[in-house]
Amino acid sequence: MSDRRKKTKKRKLYLAIYLCLCLLIILLAYFQLSRMARDYNTRHLELITGLYAEKMNDSMEYLQNYAQDNVKVAQAMEDKTPAQILACMEENLDSTVFCGIGLIGENGEIYGSKYAAADIRQEGLDKQAMEAEEFFYSDPYQSSETGSMIVTTFVPVPDSSWLHTIYVSVRIENLRQFGVYDLLRGKVSVHLLKTDSENFVTCISNSSTENFEGSWNNLLLQQRYFQYNDGYSYSQWVRDMRSGKKDGRFSATIRGVESTISYRSITSMPGWYVIVELANKDISDITQQFSWLGGTFGCILVAITLIYMLSILLLEKKDKKVYMGLSATDPLTELLNRRAPERSGRGAEEKGNRLFHIYRYRQLQNLQ
Repeated sequence: MSDRRKKTKKRKLYLAIYLCLCLLIILLAYFQLSRMARDYNTRHLELITGLYAEKMNDSMEYLQNYAQDNVKVAQAMEDKTPAQILACMEENLDSTVFCGIGLIGENGEIYGSKYAAADIRQEGLDKQAMEAEEFFYSDPYQSSETGSMIVTTFVPVPDSSWLHTIYVSVRIENLRQFGVYDLLRGKVSVHLLKTDSENFVTCISNSSTENFEGSWNNLLLQQRYFQYNDGYSYSQWVRDMRSGKKDGRFSATIRGVESTISYRSITSMPGWYVIVELANKDISDITQQFSWLGGTFGCILVAITLIYMLSILLLEKKDKKVYMGLSATDPLTELLNRRAPERSGRGAEEKGNRLFHIYRYRQLQNLQ
């Protein structure tokens, strides 16, 4: 009897140890999964920054190639009037990508939308185009016609008697479509920064209540909201970019929020960088999705294990009662046999014999 009790205690102890181990493994897996997810998302942020930079490069190259194709069109229509050439180019313009196209004559006259012409003159781009010997991109500026931020490329037209330059403009807001995954939608801010002036324009904002897209700002003026971590500094950041460092990542507190900042240079726009910001609390929110799933599955595993172990114990107890009953009953007559009084826990042999005869006598009487 004592051996049986010892075995029962051992089983309970083993079950408790097993459950404790399961809980420990779940906790360790939870924290490990959180750390891995956090590291994954910071690396993912670098990939997104690179993706924005590559898309920006592709857009600028496509913009340049498109303008050069129109140069060939203009050269082929040398005998046409500026209005005819412009009408032909505007007819073939992809308005889903580009927002304007026009010409600049040798006399400095601008042919195109009156708003575009006014913007070019205001930014001094017409003078720059007249002096340039090869293509160049403008800094982003706000269109007076649509209010959106645009970039314009200017491509010289060689061997022309009256045409000097063709210009094509593209909306910066088209970059919204690049690289934003649903997991990070509304959580990242994306800026284009010009390092020599330290001015930047916001392409995408993580704010859902305020619209910062298309606004210029100065990085130096924003430093009152920055607090750099790990010995990093604003001067170090600018120095790295001006020295030609291709990319980098660091942590800083922005407006009291711990954040991760990643940057990548734009090859086709020397001196320009893509800057992506992501608040660490948003990273934590993302990792919580993974951690919550891991914790839920772990709890389900423990619950199933507990139910399984309890079911085994209950079935074992039930089978034990059945076996004890069978061992104390005659299989033919279904009468109590000699083991019955011994099973009752009354150990003396004589007393057991006496009880056995009494039980047997009563059962015979009942059968008669």
